[in-house]
Amino acid sequence: MSKVLIGIPFGQSQSMIPHQAWTALIVKASANPNYTACGEYATAASIGFNREYIAGRSLEKGCDWCLMVDTDMSYPDNLLDVLMSRDKDVIGVPYYSGVWSPTGTKIVPILYNYNEKKDSWVRQKKVEQTELFKVDGMGGGVMLIKTDVFKKLDKPWFLHGKHGDKTHIMGEDVYFCSKCSDAGIDIWQDPTFGDKVKHWHMYGYSKKDCSEGGSTQRLPIPT
Repeated sequence: MSKVLIGIPFGQSQSMIPHQAWTALIVKASANPNYTACGEYATAASIGFNREYIAGRSLEKGCDWCLMVDTDMSYPDNLLDVLMSRDKDVIGVPYYSGVWSPTGTKIVPILYNYNEKKDSWVRQKKVEQTELFKVDGMGGGVMLIKTDVFKKLDKPWFLHGKHGDKTHIMGEDVYFCSKCSDAGIDIWQDPTFGDKVKHWHMYGYSKKDCSEGGSTQRLPIPT
């Protein structure tokens, strides 16, 4: 029987709706007879350190899977079941946040493609796919990882810094994706949840808020 660790890397205070989503996820996972689930909190100031700690604990506990869900995310209670059924080494879901522009704050997915010629990560403007698709990098708000991946990569797995021959600073989630890419490990996205996945910053942003080609009338929000 598979064993999965559900980790919460506390990057900020947990609001009520994400807390309810996490509670429902834990309850459903605990009742699933096809695997055993355990939880792990990490409360350091550094989100990269928290992810690193959770990943390490998933190995120490002999888990087959490690699911990380951030404290500003909400999602359906079948999130884990669906993502595990995809049987991918690394998989997440599209979610959205703001990017400042001179005309306002644009709402776009936290998904990236890497441009080797420019040595830069280009953020995608929208998600049109309806089936699983690959990306070069993604945000870590929802990320399911087979623990064998950690065994294949050198530490640190999650670092706010430079990686390999890339010359720029990356966030800890994109850093992890970059390490996976160099090791030949694909990064997948499951778009089938649609607007049921929300990223909360005073408002639950989802695909319907995507403002590619325009801007929202809301105040600028953190990315």
